Amino acid sequence: ALLLCLLMAGQALAFTDLDDCSPETRQAINELAEKQILNGYIDDTFRPNDSISRAEFAKVAVLALTDKTNMPMGAVQEISYRDVSPNAWYTKVIANAAALGLMKGDTEGTFRPNDTVSVDEVITILIRALGYTEADLDMSGWPASYINKAREIGLINYDTYNGDCTRGQAAALVARMLELPQAGAEKQEQPVQLAYDYGVVTELTSNT
Repeated sequence: ALLLCLLMAGQALAFTDLDDCSPETRQAINELAEKQILNGYIDDTFRPNDSISRAEFAKVAVLALTDKTNMPMGAVQEISYRDVSPNAWYTKVIANAAALGLMKGDTEGTFRPNDTVSVDEVITILIRALGYTEADLDMSGWPASYINKAREIGLINYDTYNGDCTRGQAAALVARMLELPQAGAEKQEQPVQLAYDYGVVTELTSNT
């Protein structure tokens, strides 16, 4: 009976639409789903070719970073973007993503939560999540400077970065990020921690 329950649990976690994905992408999707960083749908599909919105990836990025640093997200007191409702499902994750410097709004004071996120933006966010700043990048400008750094540290190994990011691509990139060391990790003697201000994550800190 126990074996039957385990088999049924394994089947419940399996996605039915990953046959066309690469082995790396399939593994990444399953790993992130197990960590509840990126979830599937009620019909047991993952929809790896669907696009992902900026709000959705804000959640993925924050969950991935907090999983990596073993710190939970804080509660949200207020949000500064005029197109992010205080009652929206994504308000908390956008507040944390912005406070951590992972994502930014535009010059008009909007975040555009429902816009699709591009591959360039995903790479940029993950480089920031790894702790790299503008000072660590070359002078080629955005997005080339982030892409060059991503290639240098092994986050990416391909040369096409244009277009919207799919859920499958996002999973593969996030899984790679989780395996990479934080910037300057070889110099750190203490683990990186998240600092909070009024319940919202404000910065990455360490004792070194």
